[in-house]
Amino acid sequence: MRMGRVLRSGSLVVGSLVSGFLLLHLVVLAVSDVHLNWRGSDFTVQNAGDVVISSNADGIALRRTGGQKPIILTAASRWVDAALYDRAIVRLEGGSPRPSVVLAWARVEQPGKIHSAPMRLDASGRYVLDLRTQPEWKSRVTQLGIVVLGDRADPFTLNALTLLFRDAGMARRFVHLWQGWAALEGWSLASVNFTISGRGQLPSPVMAAGIWIILSCAIYLLVAWRFRIRTSIVALTIILFAGWLLLDLRWQMDMLHQNISTWKTFRGKSTAAEKRDAEWGGSLFRAVDEAKAFMDAVPQRLIIFTDLRGAIPSYLVYHSIPHNAVVTAAPDPESFRTGDYILVVPPASSVYQPQESRLVWVYPSYGTGAVPVDLVGSRPQRFALFRVRKSD
Repeated sequence: MRMGRVLRSGSLVVGSLVSGFLLLHLVVLAVSDVHLNWRGSDFTVQNAGDVVISSNADGIALRRTGGQKPIILTAASRWVDAALYDRAIVRLEGGSPRPSVVLAWARVEQPGKIHSAPMRLDASGRYVLDLRTQPEWKSRVTQLGIVVLGDRADPFTLNALTLLFRDAGMARRFVHLWQGWAALEGWSLASVNFTISGRGQLPSPVMAAGIWIILSCAIYLLVAWRFRIRTSIVALTIILFAGWLLLDLRWQMDMLHQNISTWKTFRGKSTAAEKRDAEWGGSLFRAVDEAKAFMDAVPQRLIIFTDLRGAIPSYLVYHSIPHNAVVTAAPDPESFRTGDYILVVPPASSVYQPQESRLVWVYPSYGTGAVPVDLVGSRPQRFALFRVRKSD
């Protein structure tokens, strides 16, 4: 008789955990948009000195001031699990003839390397790219951008960029949703104890596990009440322990993954320089070291322009020692002093205008700024170092 109660209680616990797990996924699928969307206002223009920019209800309106330079737009930073999305769509209005559009992206393991592919114009006027045909669309994408090509000065409006989820029915969506929570973090420059998930739009694994436990406990109590089964503190404790155990297993797997990744990255590297070059963001730090060679030996005031987010700006400041460095994207022009150094590290929404000897930056949300500068040194696609000169 006692054995029968134990088996019945155990079956109820297992059934509650499974039912809570399924219900959690159904709720998340019902309330979340599985596609990723960026509005026009989520983009910044890198070569802003060659473009007239204005914002409107439809997005961001752009017009070349002259020449044939491409317009480079960078999307607000958001990590993307490339395996979950199979098509990119850009909605762009205006321009005659219609300009050409290229999608560009960078991956987590190569933050300084840009991959790109041309998009085709479909019958409905949208620019489309089948990401399944792109071998470099893989791993985690940390930055997305759009390059607009053309030799006309006609204005156009960027409405949105959308990444379409690989939708193959409810079962496939369910599996991908679980893969989003189960995806291993790898090294992300955050604490080793801090993990989020493989997809930024999902609740974190900690929150998801908490919701799972609450749903499972609610199902357990409801079924026990409905069928007059005696509830047990032990059974509720087992449900709580199951959520904690799953989180701990995920953390242990992530730690193992990080250790394997570290071994692959640094094996065979014996010197400090080799290890630094191999680390995440090593190309950016080398650019700072090369720029420092153009500067005075005594500590100088250094302003670093970049659109990079996360921990990278702090690392750039550290590698700028002994100089007094700050990282910014759109500073107050009045804050500059004659003799200050400015280091531009791509991606950055600024452009050097050699005819006027000034550096210009434009952000739809912050406005336009400019400062008179002299070019001190540069490496194409890596950095440009300027020094603020006295206004004429």
